[in-house]
Amino acid sequence: MTLALEMLLPHIEGFCLHCRAGFENELQAEFDYRTRTTSLQGNFSALVPGLLLWSGSCTAPLAERNLQLLNFLDHCWPQWIFARQCSAVFATLQDIDTSDRISALLNALPPYLKVSQLLCETADTNDGKSLSRLARALESRLFQGLQVRDHWQKTSPWRLHLIFISGQHILLGLIRLHSASPWPGGVPRLKMPARAPSRSTLKLDEALQVFLPPEEHSRLLKPGSSVVDLGAAPGGWTWQMVQRGLLVTAVDHGLMQAELMQSGMVEHLKADGFIYRPRQRVDWMLCDMVEQPYRIAQLVALWVQFNLAKAIIANLKLPMKKRWDEVQLCQDIIRQALRKHRPDARFYARQLYHDREEITIAILPPSG
Repeated sequence: MTLALEMLLPHIEGFCLHCRAGFENELQAEFDYRTRTTSLQGNFSALVPGLLLWSGSCTAPLAERNLQLLNFLDHCWPQWIFARQCSAVFATLQDIDTSDRISALLNALPPYLKVSQLLCETADTNDGKSLSRLARALESRLFQGLQVRDHWQKTSPWRLHLIFISGQHILLGLIRLHSASPWPGGVPRLKMPARAPSRSTLKLDEALQVFLPPEEHSRLLKPGSSVVDLGAAPGGWTWQMVQRGLLVTAVDHGLMQAELMQSGMVEHLKADGFIYRPRQRVDWMLCDMVEQPYRIAQLVALWVQFNLAKAIIANLKLPMKKRWDEVQLCQDIIRQALRKHRPDARFYARQLYHDREEITIAILPPSG
């Protein structure tokens, strides 16, 4: 254990978790599910819409308890569905002197803490977006303060999170670099391409950034690779693959964007996405059909069973009620097929920023 960690451990209070506003109940249900076999016990409080604070403990001694908290985040991060971002909170500042916020924040840091990254975050709401301007204004000054006070170390495995609840209420969190999203609030900032057929294109763009590590893009998204896009029209997801040089079979009775079809990289088949099967295994299967989520899960499981695609990304439209129950049902359907037919595959599910009332699942071949 490093000296920095020893000095920090007594300060950890709980977790701050970001989610889409309106999905706080689903995040709590997921948290309860993931802690059911642990000794963690505690309570949630809603800081603002889309931001939850979990405060709790376990039966272990203090230092061991805090290590368990950090290890829980380490283990759970790749599997979170409704949590966009997470950090271990070690200080809560309220009624901050607005004339000198930087000093208050720096004074709250343990003396031996070393970090190599800094994220200033807010809730993903209109109020949070207004507050983000203040966060950005303070970020560069705080970075300078971290360097002056010797808190900055390029080789440190830790990242400092500042979560702004208001201009006077700020949480200080910490996380290992590999245990959380690299983007503030877990939201990659994507620009809508002017020539894309629909805004759904952003869902696939985000999915590829979230689920595929940068070093895997060249391996899994090679130009010339084959793609089947089920429910493709008007072509938002197809467009993303064409931009990367992949060849797409677009399956949909609807019309595809004329400009996209002129690329020469798309074959449009007017067929039912639930019935269509490729003649040979393809590199990618994509699916963004508007249908009950369990039917999409069953379709994905069928593609897994018959080994029709090396990688799969599909979108599940969630019901208005019992959304966590539906997510578990869909996961069980897909995981059962994976255990039997592709036990080495990697499976992820996440509610992405551009998903709205949906989640996206990804099945990827083994890394390396």
